[in-house]
Amino acid sequence: MAFAVLHIEKAKSTVDGLGHHNDRTNIPLNADPTKQDLNKVIIDHNQHGGLKEAIENRISQGYKGGKKIRKDAVRAMNIVLSGSHERMKEIDESGDIDKWIKDNQKFLENEFGKENIVSFYCHRDERTPHLHAVVVPLTTEGQLSAKKVMGNRISMSQRQSRYGESMSKWGLSRGIEGSKATHDSVQEYYSRLKDPTRAELHSVKEIEKKTSGFKGFLGLSKEKHYEVPKDVLDGFILSEKAKQQQLSKQNENLYKHVTELKRELKHSQASRESVSKTKELLENKLVRVANTIKNAESLDEVKALLSTNKKGKSRGFGD
Repeated sequence: MAFAVLHIEKAKSTVDGLGHHNDRTNIPLNADPTKQDLNKVIIDHNQHGGLKEAIENRISQGYKGGKKIRKDAVRAMNIVLSGSHERMKEIDESGDIDKWIKDNQKFLENEFGKENIVSFYCHRDERTPHLHAVVVPLTTEGQLSAKKVMGNRISMSQRQSRYGESMSKWGLSRGIEGSKATHDSVQEYYSRLKDPTRAELHSVKEIEKKTSGFKGFLGLSKEKHYEVPKDVLDGFILSEKAKQQQLSKQNENLYKHVTELKRELKHSQASRESVSKTKELLENKLVRVANTIKNAESLDEVKALLSTNKKGKSRGFGD
């Protein structure tokens, strides 16, 4: 069975990272840089200067509340839409991805209002095609309220059912109802790409033991457990091991290079010292020979002294 993926969460106060991820200003580790041209821009938040500016622009146009908006008010919702991996690849490879995108856009417009969608991107450079949408939570009355727009648990469950119905034409059905698993945006996305029954619950400590960098990438909370498919977690582990092996190899090569340079330097220094010492010995010997010649009473005495090592040494010079 292929599942439809719809995950909605409140965007954090700083949306710069989210905007850079969506428009690929920052390319994530699990994306293929050679497939960047396959991504699609449906609504470009950069036409307003960036995601933060696009959000504020929509609020200035649509907000009708009498009170000043609090600084800590939720100004946007982050939405991920996709489906089980195999089915999404079939839709993509059949050439129907644009039609699937339009159906998702229509669903979002019906649920939240066309004007409130300020960012909408399709990513095909990752393992499974998916959509990222950013929606400003303005009600039909012009109130800024993520709580009202997202609704309670019952209304959120009903929205999941509506999304499943809208995706049924694509062979995607609603996920398992009543799941008690706690999800984070990225975990939710990856967990539902495959059969949810294959996902495993992992604590943050377990994940940190298995792979470094996982916590920082997903922003996990230590108070929760997460559904993470085994192949996804294994992929991170293999990736981290490969990085460590590469780093270890680089360090080994660097150590060899530095050791060789030290050896060459030491040899060079020894050579310079040897030349300097030899030069000094020769200079001293010449001085002693010169003194001998200077102090000799006759040429015959000089010849005798130079030809006899013992006598020469007794006078202060050697071979």
